Amino acid sequence: MAEEQRQSDLLAFATAPPSIAHYQFEPAPKGVETSIEQEVAMRHLFLESGIPAPVGAEVNRLWNQAILNPPSEIDRTLQGKAAQVSLEQAWGPDFQKNLAAAQGIVAQMAKTRPEVVQMLEDSGLGNNAYLIRSLYQMARARGAK
Repeated sequence: MAEEQRQSDLLAFATAPPSIAHYQFEPAPKGVETSIEQEVAMRHLFLESGIPAPVGAEVNRLWNQAILNPPSEIDRTLQGKAAQVSLEQAWGPDFQKNLAAAQGIVAQMAKTRPEVVQMLEDSGLGNNAYLIRSLYQMARARGAK
């Protein structure tokens, strides 16, 4: 019974909201030019990709931080190493397999929006342990082993 509940909770986590209106984004930082079209496109991408609303909100928050303080190449490298250490400790010998599952979610998103990969790279979000863990959990809930 506990395993069934855990699977149910995991599936609920991996479920996108019923519409784009359920994604709650923080406003862009002052002085940053944005467009409603850009925000709507991102909401649609999240919905089409099955991104849960809480994960979408956190990605938005992290994105806004990156806009205010863009990470340097050195920052991105250090963040990547720190994420790798953290995830290797958490996942042990399953690190590569779990990372590949998370990357699979990004690859699916990139089929319709190829710029996602560059956005993740430039912002440093591609090396964010929270995001990688969340993407892995989504992949796992969708059947990735």
